[in-house]
Amino acid sequence: MGDQDVNVPESTEGIRPIMNSSVVQVLRELKAREKKANPSAILPDCFEKALLYASRFSGAIATPEQSLSDSVTSLENALERAEVTLRTEDGSEVRESLNGYEMVALANLNPSSVEEARELIPTLNRATEDSLEEILATIRREGLKVGGFGGTLGGDEKDAPR
Repeated sequence: MGDQDVNVPESTEGIRPIMNSSVVQVLRELKAREKKANPSAILPDCFEKALLYASRFSGAIATPEQSLSDSVTSLENALERAEVTLRTEDGSEVRESLNGYEMVALANLNPSSVEEARELIPTLNRATEDSLEEILATIRREGLKVGGFGGTLGGDEKDAPR
């Protein structure tokens, strides 16, 4: 199998991968729901660590213009619409969407260049440089609405490391 093949285990068929910023969103909603139901509730340490980890590696924060939910949805929609130009074996080119795992990996890793994206996600070697650059520009543009991916720790100040 070459580095351009996508080997997705059968056990993950039908499962949609989600971005770290989506994990933050879900965990914050669960935390708020639990605190509303029981204000004195203490969440397990592993829950707090998971929220901190996901926050740290997503850069997920809400902006004044959009809620986190809206920002994450906007980025996901932009990536789902994005297409890359693929080189075929006969030398021709075809436009195609990235698979879900590639989209999530790009959003989570936020590579700074096409070369870095290809090193981190070898299946992207099949895409042309220009089309990958377009997708990276989309992530940079839409990612700023989600919090800049890696720029700031998302969440409440109490979620920040001490």
